Amino acid sequence: MVEDVTWLFIAIPVYDSLTNSKGWIKENDTVPYTKDKVTLVQSDVAIKAGAEVYKTFNFDDIKKTTPIKLVAEDGGRLEEKVNGYCRISEAGGVSVWVKESSVIYPEP
Repeated sequence: MVEDVTWLFIAIPVYDSLTNSKGWIKENDTVPYTKDKVTLVQSDVAIKAGAEVYKTFNFDDIKKTTPIKLVAEDGGRLEEKVNGYCRISEAGGVSVWVKESSVIYPEP
């Protein structure tokens, strides 16, 4: 605590770089992470094993992209949501689209 202000140290993973962004944020600039907020996450999420993913950046291109069925759980950063699908950025700059029902959000 500094001058009656509580500071939290945070780290934000960056998938296209070997470094992570780290820094301090005031606790009063945050909100509690509760079950009703899990689908608001724009951070690390997992994709269920067996889910069909579309390797493309643009949502409109999934119609002409053959889906790949994941054999194991995968994950990355949730970047965007469109019509029940989520775009996940993975390591190496790969973007995939997956049905939101196949996304596993962090536990509150």
